[in-house]
Amino acid sequence: MQLILKAHEQEMLDGKHGWPAQKGMEILYQVGRLYGAQEMLPVKNVHMVNASVYLAGDAAVKLAEKMLAEGARFKTQTTLNPASVDMDCWEEYGFTENIYRRQKHLTDLFVQMGAIPVHCCSPYLVGQVPRFGEHCCWGESSAVIYANSVLGARTNRNGGPSALAASLTGVTPAYGYHLRENRYGQILIEVDAELNEISDYGVLGFYIGEEVSDGVPVFTGLPADVSNDALKQLGSALATTGAVALFHVEGVTPEAPTLEAAFGPHKPGRVIRVTGKEMRETAEKLKAGICGEFSLVFIGCPHASIQEIEEVARLLRGKKVKKGIEFWIQTGQPIKALADRCGLLSVIEEAGAWIVSDTCPSHCFLPEFREAKQYKAMATNSPKMAHYGWDMGKTPTAVYGVGQCVEIALTGKVQ
Repeated sequence: MQLILKAHEQEMLDGKHGWPAQKGMEILYQVGRLYGAQEMLPVKNVHMVNASVYLAGDAAVKLAEKMLAEGARFKTQTTLNPASVDMDCWEEYGFTENIYRRQKHLTDLFVQMGAIPVHCCSPYLVGQVPRFGEHCCWGESSAVIYANSVLGARTNRNGGPSALAASLTGVTPAYGYHLRENRYGQILIEVDAELNEISDYGVLGFYIGEEVSDGVPVFTGLPADVSNDALKQLGSALATTGAVALFHVEGVTPEAPTLEAAFGPHKPGRVIRVTGKEMRETAEKLKAGICGEFSLVFIGCPHASIQEIEEVARLLRGKKVKKGIEFWIQTGQPIKALADRCGLLSVIEEAGAWIVSDTCPSHCFLPEFREAKQYKAMATNSPKMAHYGWDMGKTPTAVYGVGQCVEIALTGKVQ
């Protein structure tokens, strides 16, 4: 089938609305043709991934400069993914002035086009919350899977160019998870294991992501009162070891009030049963290869909610982080400001830990930063961070629950 543009979309493609909109429509038109889209869909919100100067590179900066010079203005509510530094405390946390200035330049370019510089990988925590069934254009795998699964919005996994293009045009191609027929469940996951901590949901997602690779898993056996933070960890891990962008949980997520509703007209193509054995083996796998003492403890991948920060502050109150260990609690700037207002920031800082905003290790562990820090090993409650801690930061990483992570920060080891 042919991709048919509406009149105003064709005008953008023809250059009648300026060069930035034309380039954006050219990108989206080619993406749509590649995936067999028949039309474009209007979008009102975009989450853009190429916001880190480290990951975006010089080419993305030059493109943004040219776009702005040509009069580019975003037509959507556009939030920015994490940056390469903490924009407010870059010097205090050991980031170089060079990378700060490069990052500020890129952020300023996007802000002048109309972006909201939350620099957060959990935009749904800081005001970017699409409605159920709403079409949007998001990047960042953990944000995409949360939007699709927990919010019931509709988005594909979009890279930097397609998200930028959607911001400039206000449309995205109708394919993939924008279409109802592609959102039904495909694989049944029967969970017969205790899930006591948020990190357990990350372990579950890590295991299932490796097992299914892609497709739409449907979970049964999870508690009906599972928290959004637990679902956030489940989704982020699924999207890390697999290419999963949508999951359902029976009786919990909006498109799965029942298994029948989740699978629609289809039967499960595969059934996977998860017991304590698989959970224990995966948890041990996520601790393997760690030798010596930890020098970095990290909470907040994806970026932490105010509830997660409150838990860490409760465990740290009146205690001190061990000398030689850095304890990062990562979140978006608006959540850090809220933590300050709630009195949690002072508790955490008095203990010697940091609430770092705007960035995360996968976006800021530049070679010069790693060389200066010389981290020996990292403890985290996030399987996603364990995966990227080595791949991007070259730092051996092990996964523990929040309580054990705090224990490591205070003592350097875990019982």
